[in-house]
Amino acid sequence: MDQDPADPTDAPGPEGAADPVQTGIDQFQRAALEAIRAGRAMLDAAESILQDPAAAETVVRTVGAVARNATEAVAGFASGRWPVPAADEGAEADDGTDEDPPDGFERISVS
Repeated sequence: MDQDPADPTDAPGPEGAADPVQTGIDQFQRAALEAIRAGRAMLDAAESILQDPAAAETVVRTVGAVARNATEAVAGFASGRWPVPAADEGAEADDGTDEDPPDGFERISVS
């Protein structure tokens, strides 16, 4: 296999073999630089959202809707009403009087 001079992992060590310590340092350095680039991209996106009030409002509304739906789902699941009646238009609340076994699974007989 040919060595790639641009790839520091292919650099030969003092005895012709790649130095594992230097290889690890080089890989860590590349990963750290990539993390910095990703952080800059996130900051640029956050700055764009903050500079555009309409975009910021959309983000806040979306996050609020997701949080509200998650809260309703968890509350419905915890109370044994799944899916949450508010999520289904016209659904009736579960009064807990059906014949479902205590394990929470509904068994349906197929004839």
